[in-house]
Amino acid sequence: MGDCIFCKIANGEIPSATLYEDEEFRVILDLGPASKGHSLILPKKHAANIYELPDETAGKAMILQKKWQGN
Repeated sequence: MGDCIFCKIANGEIPSATLYEDEEFRVILDLGPASKGHSLILPKKHAANIYELPDETAGKAMILQKKWQGN
């Protein structure tokens, strides 16, 4: 989606404090963190919300989240 700020960040059009990146996701530090190290996992393909993510993508995001938990 052309006007989605999260897609622009995920695809590198807007600079971010990137912690991790692969072909499907970019993990960034949140600009308004709720806690120290608060990060966001952004899929590179647009979805309006988590419920629109394909099951495979959602599953990969959860595995990625587990890797970052506690770091």
